[in-house]
Amino acid sequence: MQGCVRSILLAVVATFFAVAAFLGGFGFSTGQNGQSPIAVVRSVLPGNSTASTPPEFGVFWEAWNIIHKDFYGAIPDNKTLTYGAIRGALKLLNDPHTVFIEPRGTQQQNEQLRGDFEGIGAQVNQVQDNVVIVAPIPGSPAEKAGIKAGDIILKVNDQDVKGKSVDDVVALIRGPKGTQVKVTVMRVGQDQPLVFTITRAKIDLPSVVWRMEENNIGYVHLNIFGEKSKDEIVNAVKDLKSKGAKALIFDLRDNPGGYLQSAIDVASQFIKDGAVAYERDKSGREQQFNAAGNGIWTEGPLVVLINKGSASASEITSGAIQDRKRAILLGDTSFGKGSVQAVHELSDKSSIHVTIAEWLTPNKRQISGKGLTPDVAIPISPDDQKAGNDTQLKQAIQYLKEHMQ
Repeated sequence: MQGCVRSILLAVVATFFAVAAFLGGFGFSTGQNGQSPIAVVRSVLPGNSTASTPPEFGVFWEAWNIIHKDFYGAIPDNKTLTYGAIRGALKLLNDPHTVFIEPRGTQQQNEQLRGDFEGIGAQVNQVQDNVVIVAPIPGSPAEKAGIKAGDIILKVNDQDVKGKSVDDVVALIRGPKGTQVKVTVMRVGQDQPLVFTITRAKIDLPSVVWRMEENNIGYVHLNIFGEKSKDEIVNAVKDLKSKGAKALIFDLRDNPGGYLQSAIDVASQFIKDGAVAYERDKSGREQQFNAAGNGIWTEGPLVVLINKGSASASEITSGAIQDRKRAILLGDTSFGKGSVQAVHELSDKSSIHVTIAEWLTPNKRQISGKGLTPDVAIPISPDDQKAGNDTQLKQAIQYLKEHMQ
């Protein structure tokens, strides 16, 4: 069990894994008095009763034993039943962000926010009964071996994976660096499957991509608030400055969030000083988070892009920029997740995300269920989306052209 505690602001865990990249990342905390929460469950097993065990747990074990003794039909294994019981208990809290994550999902989350993992380096997605390559990561073993976007994964090490979930296929493909994995794919235009033997490696996955747009406008997209995001933002903006950027577009669209501290650090790159956000716990106590100072782009034209996929840590950063009148928000209303979760890793490497507080913008706005309203509302129509016509980015460029000094 790790002793550090990190606050997480990440929206909708279930949708977070819609696209997996043979990766995953998060922080951990211990339970009360340093005891893992799973240890509390173990203390009430038959024969291990303690004075601290709630008497109602006796009824639980009565039901457990009756099911195993009398149920006519197949009974799931004890781990599956235990995980189901935990999920059932958490559901009664009526909080969609207090959730239980199994060990595999916890590992993927940890890798995602840490920004590195060991595998072949490719993004995948579920398409009906198939797992399909979205794109190989540039420079990865997958790309070097010849894996291409659109490849349908048929087998991993000669094991048929049709009908398996993304998580199951990712688990088969990932492995220690230096080891090999055989991946069989079907490619459009090929009559026969293609077989690749790929040597796994450590993959660094940047959370930031950037480029120059027209009229000396720099563009930076942050896809998650991970451990390395602040440094990556600084490096990106420095590079854009060296290339002559006079204005900046900061794209937080479809960014589900991440670490609270990362949100403060990233917002500090655009805000000189003062409040970035407030955190209010269940007793009503508030903690103020201030900009760290010495930001990389605290002056100069700036537009922040948001949409309905911008959530949690994304909303902290964009909400601070909006309240402090540093720049305009352009796009669609954001997701609206205003709570903070502590992540407790359990003894079997599963984890529980527990809501511990809510956060507020510098003007103490609550955004749960509301989201942030952009200063310039530019929806993308289904037709434009299908055609790849990014009207929001185009409008951001036009706005900056008109307001650059």
